[in-house]
Amino acid sequence: MPEPPKAKDNLQKFAKLHDRRCYQLIRFCFNPESDYRTVVKALKEIKKRIGESSQSGILDSLTPLLYRVSQLIYNKSHVAPIVEFSRTDPALGPTAHEVLKEMSGSNPAVFKANVKALSDLLQEQSPNSGSPDSSGAVDTLKACAGFAKSYPKDMPQERKLLQALVSFALTGSPPTAAKHAVTILMHSASRKDIYATDLVKRCIKDFKFGEEHFLAKLSCLGQLVLLAPEQCEDDSKAIKELVTDIIVKVRTPKPDDENEEESKSVWADDSELDDEIKAKLLALRVLVNRLRAHADVANPENASVVKSLNKIVANEGEPLGAKSTPATHRSRLRLAAAQHLLKLATYKPYDDLISAVEFNRLAVVAQDGCLQVRQGFVNKLKKYLAAGKLNARYYTIIFLMAYEPKEDWREEVVTWIRARAVQVSKSTSGSNVMEGIFARLMSLLVHHPDYGTQVKDLTDFSK
Repeated sequence: MPEPPKAKDNLQKFAKLHDRRCYQLIRFCFNPESDYRTVVKALKEIKKRIGESSQSGILDSLTPLLYRVSQLIYNKSHVAPIVEFSRTDPALGPTAHEVLKEMSGSNPAVFKANVKALSDLLQEQSPNSGSPDSSGAVDTLKACAGFAKSYPKDMPQERKLLQALVSFALTGSPPTAAKHAVTILMHSASRKDIYATDLVKRCIKDFKFGEEHFLAKLSCLGQLVLLAPEQCEDDSKAIKELVTDIIVKVRTPKPDDENEEESKSVWADDSELDDEIKAKLLALRVLVNRLRAHADVANPENASVVKSLNKIVANEGEPLGAKSTPATHRSRLRLAAAQHLLKLATYKPYDDLISAVEFNRLAVVAQDGCLQVRQGFVNKLKKYLAAGKLNARYYTIIFLMAYEPKEDWREEVVTWIRARAVQVSKSTSGSNVMEGIFARLMSLLVHHPDYGTQVKDLTDFSK
């Protein structure tokens, strides 16, 4: 609050009033089951009751809190009209899909009253309904996936809906449609074990690179190995061979005129990516998700996957080090490998597999020649550090942003570091953590030919 002492005093006055009706009205405000009219009427009555109590100053502090918690924007009354816009309005349809996606991520409970409408929409947009492209259904699928995770028992179990989800899982375009469809099935289907076994068989049976819907099948496998590992175990060898073949083979020839130095900064937008690099990225995800599903099981295969990811990072995006992969593929692969290593490092058994030398190589991704690689890697790192999922040693990598050439991006990270420093300092071991981070960074720079200048730059950055 802008004036904490005043806010504290006002809220204590409100507590002393002990107005039970106001308590009930506040419950109406933040209850996901409340419709829009109920929330608005509750807010008005609260203001009227407190205003009549000759304690109107309370409203200065209470009103902002009420508006923050009230179901005013993401309200269950709004879901049905937004779904209708997504169905029928070409101009507002994409925006409606985006709102549904955001709503499912931040407040899935509001879907309870309208989940039937969403499931009907999925049936209309499914590939087996004759729809030529399921790309418009991705946001709807994501919204339903968020709801299914939180309220699996409230998802409809209609046969047509389940068939539509299976169709999305095997033939959805783009591949993220398959991912979300599998998520819904594995969280809410009453016979999810049977669906999982059937989907695995259909994905790997006669699989051929480049065939129709092969990207959807890879995406489907990536989610199945994570959410239904037991059903994938019998076919684990076939799955590993399938994805390994995709990763190591180079099907797109490297341009003859490609400059080695300039290629380090090459980046292709998502719309420019070909099927081969899309398949490689999905195959890497399959391998990593298998490890995430078995994080509590010691297995030599786990170490080999971590080693392979480290090799891709060390070889600057070359899976085998043969230097035959196009530059547009290498930048994507080294970013994906680095991000997957961060994800695996959130599990202690896998973090222990990343040696000091490999950690140093991973850290250097923050100084990659390609801006998009640096940004993608550091953003993922910030996300895991803020959530407290990574060991404190990973803060070391953030401080390498002292040498970031793009000033606005550097300043953005500086702002984040300041905010995190405040949080870390509040913990009992905060000072020791920061000292350890600084010592670790010094060990990274000690062999640098321009060591003195590097340390000075770092010191200036830390201030």
